[in-house]
Amino acid sequence: MPAGAVVAEVGSFRGRSTVAIAEGLRTVAGARLVAVDTFAGDPGWSERSDVSEARRLFDRNTAGIEFLEVVQADSVRAAGQVENGSIDWVFIDALHDYRSVRDDIRAWAPKVKPGGLISGHDYGRAGVTDAVLAVFGDVEVEQSIWMTRQRPRPRPTRLLRMHARRAVRRR
Repeated sequence: MPAGAVVAEVGSFRGRSTVAIAEGLRTVAGARLVAVDTFAGDPGWSERSDVSEARRLFDRNTAGIEFLEVVQADSVRAAGQVENGSIDWVFIDALHDYRSVRDDIRAWAPKVKPGGLISGHDYGRAGVTDAVLAVFGDVEVEQSIWMTRQRPRPRPTRLLRMHARRAVRRR
């Protein structure tokens, strides 16, 4: 990551991956890590807990990360508060069903700088894998981490509208 890098972790829950990301950013001058989570857990996981208890555990696990900012909110709503093209790397690991992963990718991808990194966790899980492939096509995969620097493919409805406009202009 470049000096002054801004990294967003979408889905932080108890802070394990937050700590790992922060460890990698410690040597990056002026780095900023933004952790976004509701702290409600994923309904598909057995590790559900009380929101306030999960947040306390997160805060305890991440204590001492001075460049960490926590946004306790729904991931798509939080993305709406972030300027497009302002993030160097977004790591997506919130809810794991197809629609949620797809919506997180679509909400956060415009926030990433050109050439920036978009990645996530739990590749190999049906909802995650299907959403990633639907949005990007091919991605690089290392164990359960998917990653790409490409932009999401246009949505099929957007493609249809684009072709319809072109057809109208040709008349």
